[in-house]
Amino acid sequence: MDITYKLPHPIRSICEEVKEKYLMNLYKFFDSIFEDIDITKCTIDYLYALIEENNEDFVKTYTSSEMTRHEAGTLISSLLHPYKYRSMKGNILTTSNEIDKLLEATDIGDDIPLSYLRPPFKSCYIEFTEERCSSLHMYNEESGDHILEGVYISETVIHPDTEEMNAYSLHPIVDQSKELRVLDLMFTGSPLGKSSNSDDSLRVQSLMIHQDNTTINSQLKFIEEQYGSDSDFANDLPYLSKALNHMAKVLLFINSKQYRDTAFNERSEIEKKIKSLKSPGKLKKYEKKLRRTYNRVIIKPEDNVVYSSVNEIAHSHKSSPKKAHWRKGHFRMQPYGPGAEKRKVIFIEPRIVGGIYANKKSYSAETKSLEPTDV
Repeated sequence: MDITYKLPHPIRSICEEVKEKYLMNLYKFFDSIFEDIDITKCTIDYLYALIEENNEDFVKTYTSSEMTRHEAGTLISSLLHPYKYRSMKGNILTTSNEIDKLLEATDIGDDIPLSYLRPPFKSCYIEFTEERCSSLHMYNEESGDHILEGVYISETVIHPDTEEMNAYSLHPIVDQSKELRVLDLMFTGSPLGKSSNSDDSLRVQSLMIHQDNTTINSQLKFIEEQYGSDSDFANDLPYLSKALNHMAKVLLFINSKQYRDTAFNERSEIEKKIKSLKSPGKLKKYEKKLRRTYNRVIIKPEDNVVYSSVNEIAHSHKSSPKKAHWRKGHFRMQPYGPGAEKRKVIFIEPRIVGGIYANKKSYSAETKSLEPTDV
């Protein structure tokens, strides 16, 4: 199968020369609108508001094609997510197949606050599984279900009495007198098994956070209640709900630091190779290869859990041991420090308890530093 089907969205969108030229021209247009602002301080909504204000004709090119203004705004927002990621030199993180399976069998405790829901970088793309084997899906009205591939995440803090805050003057849940933390998200569905590597699914969503002590579960429930009756999201809300929950568990796992990471800097290595080349033929070959390579960090378990089955043996007093059963994993708040006054989030992995025991085999691997990528 064509390798481009398995490339993550930030790379797949520029993996061919024609696609790359189109996006570079689009991004030059965005650059001309945003040249006087600090994009790191701007949410996707604010960037879209600037486009509406400074280039109404660009928005009209979409609304004139039988799209509503809201639909055009959603489409343009889906273009702004990769643009902001590229402008901020975002990083790609990949969850290993093992971690993704562990997290799918994990619950988020009801006491975990939103303060722990933070991306490791101000802008990043998290790729779910190395082999597109997630059991979760995203929805596309035309081509149906897609394997959940990943999510763009950018974090922005907006202060009261700023132009950025003014963009939310009509937002029903934003209190302009309070600091606002926004997580801009765009989930992507994989084109694996579809008609082409451009056949994917995209879903944009923002988390507006005023109170970091609000729990993650209550915030996710609020989103379902807020958008559950919205006709635009009627068909994909169940997909979005599961995707949001999974993203939250990945962020919690990363912030719990109960993992090891391994960096693969293929793109950086090819860029170094290109600098040493003089042959036009070889330069063209490696530049083509560069469009399909990327730097990433793979998040893996700390240890490899091997479950072994044993025959149940009666105790000496002829009572049977407790029947083996599966215990779901979960995140919970752990007291620590002097007097156990502090709290931190920890991950309790899912496991078999009772008659079957998990034999843990430790292993180690070299952990390399993460280098920013230009794609």
